[in-house]
Amino acid sequence: MRSILLFTLAFACMQSLSFAQNLKKPSSHEIAQLPDWAQLMYTENPSVFEVDALYRSYFQEHDFIKTYHTQYYKRWRRAALPYLNAAGFIQKPSEEEQRQIDKAYVRKQAQQKTSNWSIVGPITNFQEGLTQGSGQTNVYSFDQCLNVPNVCYCGTEPGEVYKSIDAGANWTCVSLALDFGSGVTAVEVDYSNPN
Repeated sequence: MRSILLFTLAFACMQSLSFAQNLKKPSSHEIAQLPDWAQLMYTENPSVFEVDALYRSYFQEHDFIKTYHTQYYKRWRRAALPYLNAAGFIQKPSEEEQRQIDKAYVRKQAQQKTSNWSIVGPITNFQEGLTQGSGQTNVYSFDQCLNVPNVCYCGTEPGEVYKSIDAGANWTCVSLALDFGSGVTAVEVDYSNPN
């Protein structure tokens, strides 16, 4: 059983790295219409540091609007981080190096104690445009009403706020009419008013 669990974890880790590395680039026509940071990001092997500098510079002069390209940048940047050389270019490991990395990961997971965490929600999330998401979301923030402790709120990566009235057993999106632009990194519930 334990070996099956370890294999599943290793496989999921490799799949997530693979997914992050194979993001879909837009057409060359669309890329030509984008800001400099995005055009450079979509080239064959740009310096991540140069893209970072152009990205920061662009959003110092423009309001941040969450788009496919800003989300691509976030995921591309996160996926590239372990493979950056000193100049900021991505150096993917050889197949043999990747096998060694994967083996080390599995060994490390086998040495760690297991926990008894289980998913309680939110299960369904909503993407930009209020369409239903992938069914997975990262929770960035959480708060509980002190006066009514069964009422909890959480803020998520895609920019929604969810509410639970049964101490986290079930969750409902309460921010469909609101646009936070990106991840909700802080939520706070009034001490005496759980709404």
